[in-house]
Amino acid sequence: MKREEFTTFVQSTIEEVTRLAEEKSGHQLSPKYAFRWLSKSQPIVTENIVEHIVDRVFVDDEHIYPCVDLGVGEILEDGSVLLVGSVAGYPPRPFGTNWTGRIGHLCISSARLS
Repeated sequence: MKREEFTTFVQSTIEEVTRLAEEKSGHQLSPKYAFRWLSKSQPIVTENIVEHIVDRVFVDDEHIYPCVDLGVGEILEDGSVLLVGSVAGYPPRPFGTNWTGRIGHLCISSARLS
């Protein structure tokens, strides 16, 4: 998979995560979001979020980290949705089906809103 295609995949997965969180919470969420890798010591990213994720996960066309959990962590004070991601310890591999049976390397976690 080419980097541009993977970037589009990450963007659509973020949109899917947000829709799932809205369904589970029963609340419409802000279209504004932020991102942090799973650890409160990691910085919260508010710009170029998709590219931030792609930079960490995409190595080259044949090597992409195969399991990245992505979910909603909380709603920030400014109303932004904080997305949280975690890369599992598996080595990079070609793009394909993940352990959940879903096409792609991002696994959508359950919505968890504060």
